[in-house]
Amino acid sequence: MKDLIGVSGKVTFNLNGKIVHSENLVVNTGIAFITSRLFDASSAVISHMAIGTDSSVPTGTQTNLLATIDARLPLDSTNRVTVGAITNDTIQYVCTFGPGVSTGVLREAGLFNALTGGVMLSRVQFAAINKLVADTLVITWQIKFEPV
Repeated sequence: MKDLIGVSGKVTFNLNGKIVHSENLVVNTGIAFITSRLFDASSAVISHMAIGTDSSVPTGTQTNLLATIDARLPLDSTNRVTVGAITNDTIQYVCTFGPGVSTGVLREAGLFNALTGGVMLSRVQFAAINKLVADTLVITWQIKFEPV
């Protein structure tokens, strides 16, 4: 008998009520991070999100965003939620990029366990979102663990 588990991610962008969805890639450092947290608590938990302007397709070897705008922001919340058939199968991260923060034509986002340096869990590349100075962008990022 062989257990098979998959990790997938879904990211929802809400710019002033306009909703856009995208799938993410859990990068190699993210997979290593997950196993390190199962082993012990030596790695800090996921605590920050960043957005940027690069439109390159995510690859497993990336360890940071390719064109970050401004600094990483601390998460508004982190919760376990039920998305599939298994209770609490998903971790949900929420971060708000308020007016005047990280403005421009956005095309990438990432989840991190530190304000600087640290580990990137996952990266998403998405269709351009034009965030103006007065806009508020709320990103809800779900990382789901499920049988495959």
